Amino acid sequence: MAEELKYAGFNGVWTDVRTKLDNLTRKYRAEKSKIGPSGGTPSCWNHYEKVHMILGGLRMHDVNTERLSTTNFVEVMNDPILFDPETSTCSTESSVSRSTEGSSAKRARIDTQAALIELAQQRVEIQRDYTKKHLEHLDNQRDILRETADDNKTIIQDNKNIIEENKRFQKEFMDFLRTKK
Repeated sequence: MAEELKYAGFNGVWTDVRTKLDNLTRKYRAEKSKIGPSGGTPSCWNHYEKVHMILGGLRMHDVNTERLSTTNFVEVMNDPILFDPETSTCSTESSVSRSTEGSSAKRARIDTQAALIELAQQRVEIQRDYTKKHLEHLDNQRDILRETADDNKTIIQDNKNIIEENKRFQKEFMDFLRTKK
């Protein structure tokens, strides 16, 4: 990440990036605890909603779950984050399955999420097909340009030969006219 930032014009080392991420996470946790588990008053922090969409679904930021232990760290990191378009919140698959037991409205939300995920996957596939066709088109254009360049080289060489032949003919014709006088 530090290299990408450096490439973008931001100078810094990996420790700077880590410090900024730690500060961002700390700020998010502080804002989330102010709001509380019931939803409370919305946060005044400008970036809360965007950061919440990214970090809010992780169990480590969920105030309703216990702290992470080393035994469930891999499980937490592999748990996919699900986005709920109705509430604009994220959650993990395991937290959704725990909270949806017995709730048909929440199950319907999961079905909606599944439909959105399927739609997103279809769009990704369409984008891949488009990208593949676009690359094929670019390859065809490159081949046509190469052929055109080769043809132009041949034409240029032919023109040079014709010019040389005309010069030689003119010289011979001039010599002939001089000798005829």
